[in-house]
Amino acid sequence: MLRYQRINGVRLENTNGLPTIQRTPEGAAMGAVPGWVDLIDPDYMNVDEGWVRNRAAARSKYPNVATPAVVSQFPNGASAFQMLSGQTLRIESDAVAPAIDPTQWSVFTVCMPQPIDGGSGVDSVCVLRGQDNSLSLIGLRVDFTRDFGSPTIRTYNQYGISVQNPARLSYNGLNIYTLSEPALVMFTGSTRDGLRIFVNGEEVAAAPSDKRPLEIGYEGGENQRAYFRGARGLFGMTGALSIDLGWAEHAGYRRAIEAFLMGKYQIGG
Repeated sequence: MLRYQRINGVRLENTNGLPTIQRTPEGAAMGAVPGWVDLIDPDYMNVDEGWVRNRAAARSKYPNVATPAVVSQFPNGASAFQMLSGQTLRIESDAVAPAIDPTQWSVFTVCMPQPIDGGSGVDSVCVLRGQDNSLSLIGLRVDFTRDFGSPTIRTYNQYGISVQNPARLSYNGLNIYTLSEPALVMFTGSTRDGLRIFVNGEEVAAAPSDKRPLEIGYEGGENQRAYFRGARGLFGMTGALSIDLGWAEHAGYRRAIEAFLMGKYQIGG
């Protein structure tokens, strides 16, 4: 996203050829939120060339590797990435992708996922994970469990079965695979306030004592992180920020994101 300052009353001459700024609805609603790292959006997917623009970073195009995503629609007509059964999909960071702050971070997605149909080695619908595998370093991975659709923050990046990658925090009060409309799910973490999960603007789970920083999977650059690895179903705007939107002083920023996305996708009435 571009940041700019508007000065009322200023008039310029000879403006032919000067660049212009198109203020989008999402820019007006969420552009003032600090800390943007990624914002991927099915409306900015180039299906023919196999990439999606990262709207949070200039000149950034995240490649859609393996099986290309299909651009489909949610029930209200809003665009969605659609991952079909049997596909192997992921959208990876590119060479100019920013790093995520390992001491405070937030990840969100609007989605109607479906349970995966893979073997025992793949047991969750992954929203975001760092690409480096490790079973000893604290990583960045958020997903929905295979059988119960529970939003979960994992301990490691490892793309394996959950017995190898226990949850740091999971919310068992929601089976996201049973929903008839999209949900907005947000995961937050920091070394100050620990971990939180929000669903449709409501905090549903917290682990305030788990303040461990990320040790791997937060780095910037090419193929350092991947969205939707092995996922199924429909996904809308999805993003990451280098601030903890669970902090009380960041509640206004969180509500600005929630209000826009819940309105755009007609979530919660």
